[in-house]
Amino acid sequence: MDPDLVWGAPVHRRRVVIPVFDVRWDVIQAVRFGRSMSDDITAVYVTDDVATGEQVRERFERQLPGIQFVIVESPYRNLVDPLIRYLEVAAERDSSSVTVVLLPERMTHHWWEHILFNQNIHRIRDALTGRPDTSSRTFRSGRPSAGARTWAPERGLHREVALVRALVRIEASRWHSARRSW
Repeated sequence: MDPDLVWGAPVHRRRVVIPVFDVRWDVIQAVRFGRSMSDDITAVYVTDDVATGEQVRERFERQLPGIQFVIVESPYRNLVDPLIRYLEVAAERDSSSVTVVLLPERMTHHWWEHILFNQNIHRIRDALTGRPDTSSRTFRSGRPSAGARTWAPERGLHREVALVRALVRIEASRWHSARRSW
């Protein structure tokens, strides 16, 4: 390799797309983080009820002015496919941009809520994996809602292990007591 060769800056612009489910702390923090990456930020709300989408738009524009808000209608309450289609159409309009999809992850109170509340984020991330000129990043805000704790897999795992051990002890004692009665 030639030591005098100078590599220039990348020529790609970044477009930041943030799927929005409601105006919550995690979405606001994702928008703030997105502003640090690009001026081209779009919030996308996929819904089967346009009236609800307009209400979310009003709240969003009141709390986060200057951010483009797009409502994508999905007749079958499907979230992932309409969002992917929107990203494809946006990429066709501007093929020189790299799309960064920021996925705001909800901070949860209990370890099991992490599984319940963030499933759409996982589905979107899986659907975006391997797409050209598209990068998905899960964004976790630093401040949880009042009383919320972050999910710690090791803490949840310890609880599950303790539960399994207790169940094994119960089954073993039942087996021994049943064996004595023979």
